Amino acid sequence: MKQIFLALFITILTIVSCSLSTNTKDKSRNLTINHYPEYGHIQKSLEQLRADSEFISTTLQQYGDSKIASKHYSAVGWDYFRKGILDTAMFRFNQAWLLDSTNAKVHWGFAVLEGRNGNDKESIKYFKKSWSLDSTNINLPVDWSIPMLSLYNQTKDKSLIAETETILNKSIHLDNNNANAYFKLAICDYYLENYTESWTNIHKCRALNKEVINEDFVQTLLIKFDDPKGIYKKKK
Repeated sequence: MKQIFLALFITILTIVSCSLSTNTKDKSRNLTINHYPEYGHIQKSLEQLRADSEFISTTLQQYGDSKIASKHYSAVGWDYFRKGILDTAMFRFNQAWLLDSTNAKVHWGFAVLEGRNGNDKESIKYFKKSWSLDSTNINLPVDWSIPMLSLYNQTKDKSLIAETETILNKSIHLDNNNANAYFKLAICDYYLENYTESWTNIHKCRALNKEVINEDFVQTLLIKFDDPKGIYKKKK
């Protein structure tokens, strides 16, 4: 039952929708260094370096400042991500990184794309980098929890759950009305078998935005422990 639920959980709670049908390990795809975060840290050819130099020069003429230009390209990357055009999203994030490697939203972009490709450890690495650059965004820790929980599903290392709770509490510290954070804390408590606390977080989430709550999770939790408030009932 746990395995069935967690598969559903990872699918439902991915940052946009379902997981990718292809990933960076797909040999049938014609991949280049542009398909990898930070260009895969692969040594570029002289032609590629010249193209980078021309791109930076042209962009600076247009925007006047590399940080401003980076913000533009990262915003374009996020727009492509929301549309599900993921290769182009990566291309734009890489260009934004080339312009300003300290742009937190670029590393967040790398993180979500690596997560969508099933590269949980790389995704977590980029979430940490993004948070180190900007620890004020209430939604980043919520997204960060996704590869953490996915990695737990693979390893069953409960220290990952404790770490995920710490991450989610960062979001709540910034905004105690973050319904998504409470729902994911409920999932963490479920895995730690803290069922009463899991219900507490479900009810906090429900008070803020009940649409966030996934019925499959609620039914899974009900198998372990009845809702103390009696709001949720097992399906017959």
